[in-house]
Amino acid sequence: MRTSSQQQTAAVDRSATPRTAQADRQTEGAVRAQSASRGPVRTRTSPAGADTDDISALVPIARRAIEREGRINRTVVRGELRAHDIQVSNERMGLLLQRLRSGR
Repeated sequence: MRTSSQQQTAAVDRSATPRTAQADRQTEGAVRAQSASRGPVRTRTSPAGADTDDISALVPIARRAIEREGRINRTVVRGELRAHDIQVSNERMGLLLQRLRSGR
């Protein structure tokens, strides 16, 4: 005779049936369909690549904030960019600040 804990274990074992190959294919297809509906996958460019042109476009906006506030820091620059609805990653912010400090 089984104890109650053995009966519970047996019930759990029966419910944990292995997935069938068909179920796996259905899940895989659903994941692909969901990914396809999100559009193309965006890849990151290297900081030395296309980001250079992007940062060049941000320099005039950041310079206005620096001239107004009288200092170069992340808070000043990020605030001005946000006022223009521009979000910048920490990596791009670092490159932008380097460019601003070097005077280019």
